[in-house]
Amino acid sequence: MDYMMLRKISEGYDINSVWARDKWLSEPTTLETIQLWEQMHNLDFDVDIYNQLCAIALKHDCAPEIYELIDKAHVKSFIFDKKELFLHKDIAVDYAQWLSPSFRGYTTLCLKNGVTLNFNSEEDFIVSDKALAEFTKRYALESYEYSIKANLCVKC
Repeated sequence: MDYMMLRKISEGYDINSVWARDKWLSEPTTLETIQLWEQMHNLDFDVDIYNQLCAIALKHDCAPEIYELIDKAHVKSFIFDKKELFLHKDIAVDYAQWLSPSFRGYTTLCLKNGVTLNFNSEEDFIVSDKALAEFTKRYALESYEYSIKANLCVKC
């Protein structure tokens, strides 16, 4: 599944999805991330229209209208189905990182330690502080054990 339901990710962190979506989409870095993804993955993307829609929205301190981004700029990182907004999982990672410092920490640790990240459902985007602490402890211990072995080998 390439698209994840924004509402389910938000609810996993007990956050109102409409409020969170609008705040996230009013961030210039979010809009830049979406633009970059679209330019890399979407041949139909109209960057000029996208930039115009985003500039108008940011001028008024609000998020661009998603329907306009889809209809006018041909954005494909979002889709609507039965009044639900779905994000491409690449973009959903950014959204979840924005929602949760724990999720941001988790993804950073995974990348740092060469752990493959698989996002197959909305639940994969929910990381609690407790889960992050356990994950951090596990990798800190493995890193410590590795450094001890490396030091022992150097002394040999």
